[in-house]
Amino acid sequence: MYTSLSPTRAKCSLHPFTCRKTVQHTAWLQSRQPACRRTRGLAFTVRAGWNDFEWSKAKIVEHEKAAEGLVKITVDMGGLAKDYTKGGQYIQIKVGDSKPAFYALASAPAPDKPVEIIVKNQGDTAEILCDSKAGAEIDVSPVMGKGFSVEKAPPAEFPYLFIFATGTGIGPIKALIESHALKVKERQLTRLYYGTFNPEMTAYKALIPEWQALGLEVVDVYSGFGQGYVQDAFGKDAPIKDAKQTGVILCGQPEMGEAVKKLVISQGVDEDSILTNF
Repeated sequence: MYTSLSPTRAKCSLHPFTCRKTVQHTAWLQSRQPACRRTRGLAFTVRAGWNDFEWSKAKIVEHEKAAEGLVKITVDMGGLAKDYTKGGQYIQIKVGDSKPAFYALASAPAPDKPVEIIVKNQGDTAEILCDSKAGAEIDVSPVMGKGFSVEKAPPAEFPYLFIFATGTGIGPIKALIESHALKVKERQLTRLYYGTFNPEMTAYKALIPEWQALGLEVVDVYSGFGQGYVQDAFGKDAPIKDAKQTGVILCGQPEMGEAVKKLVISQGVDEDSILTNF
């Protein structure tokens, strides 16, 4: 059942994936201006220490409102999409001379299809993207990151799976759901705690019935109703049935991640069974 309990605001809205490392990385990028050179007319090579890659041209093919203050953007990356193989991977985007921003991919991996991202209208590049239209040209990095290693929590060994997402962190969780990487029907319980400020600021709300039809339990948590956060909603539920057979996926603000980790570890969940995408 789709449950509205009311708790979690995504304080880290810059990026749709677990954010501490991301924020540090973004600050690092902003603190220096990497030298770029044009190559083959369509790509730029960035030289920034360990983070060497070519910027490539991409095109926005769809641009629509996802929720209050959020925009869903579909991007044609051409052949770069072939390197997108796991939910939780991400790309960097810039527009002209804007500062690069990180966006986790929200669509299921598909080498011959455009990718989807959720953008909160906050920050230099984000504001440009939110004001853009279909057909606009942007610069993108190659697909980056390891994604969520859900293969480390196979259903036979982890029949219980708890997922925690806040704000735009729902994007890469959507990718996991739609790619069927979670193998929901093979588990005894797969439950998503999804935290936003209120229903109007909840991206993909219309998809929740489809996710439930797959067997996913969804606990929708609205912090704007004054009842706490996703970790509070989880803490009010019955204790974990079998900690050694329980996996956890985290995607959202660092404070949420730390709070949830503390809770589940206190109930006996192994830290190695807690998955993030960084």
